[in-house]
Amino acid sequence: MSRAVGRLTWLVLALAAFCACTAVGGQQAEVLGPNLVANSSFEEDDQGPAAWNWGLNRGAKASMSIDNTVAHSGSRSVRLHSESGYAPHVFGGLWQVVAGLPPRSEYLIRLWARGKNVGICWFGGGPDWAARQSFPTGDYGWRQLELRWAAPAHAVRRRR
Repeated sequence: MSRAVGRLTWLVLALAAFCACTAVGGQQAEVLGPNLVANSSFEEDDQGPAAWNWGLNRGAKASMSIDNTVAHSGSRSVRLHSESGYAPHVFGGLWQVVAGLPPRSEYLIRLWARGKNVGICWFGGGPDWAARQSFPTGDYGWRQLELRWAAPAHAVRRRR
């Protein structure tokens, strides 16, 4: 199966950050608030990244593991691997819920990634995962990726 169809051989993530962000006018630098993601550097817990959730959907053949040999900063990263071809709603996902975000607040989702044979893969968030940014495809060294997102105007209740 070709890379264009969606195979993710491996992708390493490090230093994920979900920071409050405010524009400070004109040419001045942006002021970022505190990192709201727990264990954003994946340094806590040897069994899996503490405070993060991993799940498979519709029989995806994907895995997530802590990698103590590759890191952008700190001493570890998370390695994602998938043998699944592209198919609707077939995926492995690593996520964390950040609750209590004020309505209409702007946020910056930022992370470092490197990959080999990366196909269709994205990061993002918000209700129904509507805010998404694709990872680069193919092979590449460490790159900083980011996505700007605004919390919805009204609280969103999750369907049960």
